[in-house]
Amino acid sequence: GLRHVNLTETIHQFKTINNTVGSEDNSLEFQKTLPDLAFKYSFNKSNQIKLAYSETFVYPDFREFSNTEFIHPVFIAKIAGNPELIETDIQSYDLQYGYYFNDTDNITTSLFYKHMDNPIEDTRTFTSSTLDRFSFVNSSEADLSGIELSWYKNLGFISDYTKNFTFFGNYTYIESKISLTPEQQAIYTTSERGLQGLSPEVINLSLMYQNKTRSLNFSYNKMSERLMRIGLKNGTVILTLDDYEIPPHLLDFTWIEKFKWKSAQTDIDLTFKIKNLLDGETVWKQEDKVTLKYKTGSTYSLSLSMKI
Repeated sequence: GLRHVNLTETIHQFKTINNTVGSEDNSLEFQKTLPDLAFKYSFNKSNQIKLAYSETFVYPDFREFSNTEFIHPVFIAKIAGNPELIETDIQSYDLQYGYYFNDTDNITTSLFYKHMDNPIEDTRTFTSSTLDRFSFVNSSEADLSGIELSWYKNLGFISDYTKNFTFFGNYTYIESKISLTPEQQAIYTTSERGLQGLSPEVINLSLMYQNKTRSLNFSYNKMSERLMRIGLKNGTVILTLDDYEIPPHLLDFTWIEKFKWKSAQTDIDLTFKIKNLLDGETVWKQEDKVTLKYKTGSTYSLSLSMKI
């Protein structure tokens, strides 16, 4: 298929000049026609291969595009957007092999490659002993390649007591390489590196119990160490090193109860959620030196929905 996009993003900001309040506008406009191609071949009921190519984009959100400064609540630094940002174009290639044991159980392996033009990265613009400043910039380009393993397995083979349990998840390994502009190479501490904010390894695991009226789900996530803040240099003098984040182990729990009301004409869902059950510690470091530790806490929620 083809998707045509005509996008305009405009920010109107108030600005005071000579004691007069005026408006400063930032705009981003573009049109794109994006192809999406896929090919699937089934050798038999169990074996299947897929090839896919697609083009898409991401564009800066209002926070990234506005040059208004604000104080980050965790890192105690000033952050400002960049009205010079442009969109990131992404080309994706995927090759997937899937083996299907039955209608529900399967295992798939995917090889993928992505090319990004003008990727948006979070970086420092100024560092001092009092308050750092951060903003967002377009790097020249980036290439990502990797492998993903996914599985879905019902546990009924163990016994009749486990037939309503399902174990599923995925593991992803990614290698990335960023290309910087000559101006960026002159001011960034590290020029040979991966994409900012991307973990090379990610694992997601879920254990779910489900019947006609009840659903219970434990979800686990862990990401490997990743570059989060790009360091600065002045000539050969290192002003600050790159900041790396070690994300915590995340465990979420969801409980859904389904009810019928008024002669089974109204469906009611009662949902209880706990996010970040382990409340692990996030650690930031520069080389071997720990620069920051914090916890975000656990979140509890209870909701009721009705479908008439």
